[in-house]
Amino acid sequence: MPIISLRAAGFTFPLLVKWTVILDVPPAFPPAYDGARAFIALRDDHLISLSLATGTSAWTVEAPTTAAPAAG
Repeated sequence: MPIISLRAAGFTFPLLVKWTVILDVPPAFPPAYDGARAFIALRDDHLISLSLATGTSAWTVEAPTTAAPAAG
């Protein structure tokens, strides 16, 4: 059976894993995304920014959160 590739909203299906990252602390909420980065609030009161292209961390800041991050 052939694999069919579809394009929708900038994604190519089937989705393939490009990278993985192991976080030292679990996320507190689902991440927020902009065009190039994921923003993840961690349970240790830090907010991290990861590159969507490579998974590398751009920055980390101490930021106690009570709600999921938002990007805009």
